[in-house]
This record gives sequence, structure tokens and C-alpha cells, in this order.
Amino acid sequence: MKDTMKKRIPTKPAKLTGRKTQSKTGDHCPVTGWWTPATRSSEPQFLTEGSIMPTNDGVGVTWEIEKGPAARKQRYSLHAPGAHLDSL
Repeated sequence: MKDTMKKRIPTKPAKLTGRKTQSKTGDHCPVTGWWTPATRSSEPQFLTEGSIMPTNDGVGVTWEIEKGPAARKQRYSLHAPGAHLDSL
């Protein structure tokens, strides 16, 4: 039997030249990247192209994609402070 599964291509944040940089809750995400509510009322969320734009605390909002160095900065630490394997 022939393998019919498609290969998954890893997503990368797209270049924004000429692309839509705002989207509303319920719309499909136009471009992969870090999105922030236009009101800046919460932390950015990483969304992939084609996914549904989420609500912000249960309310529909307009989302804006982050551009420049802020979009590439690390958002989460890779370890919890004070957590060590020896303490388990």
C-alpha cells in the first residue's frame, strides 16, 4: 500500500511586505506570527496562517501582527526558576 500522508512543512513567520497586518476575531489568520490585540490589553499570541483568530477574554477584538525585533524576541524562559532535577 502506498503512503498517502503529506509531509508537514514547519511554519515560519512570514515576511509582511504587502500582507494584511490586522484581522478580527473569527477571521482566518492571514499570516503566521505573533499577534496582539489592538488595545494591547493582553500578551501576544503566536498564531499560524489559516487558524481562526481568537477572542480576547471572551470579547471579539481586532488583532495586529507584531513587526520588527519585538516579533522575534523570546517570550518564555526554557526552565522554571528554582526547579532542578535533583529536587524531585
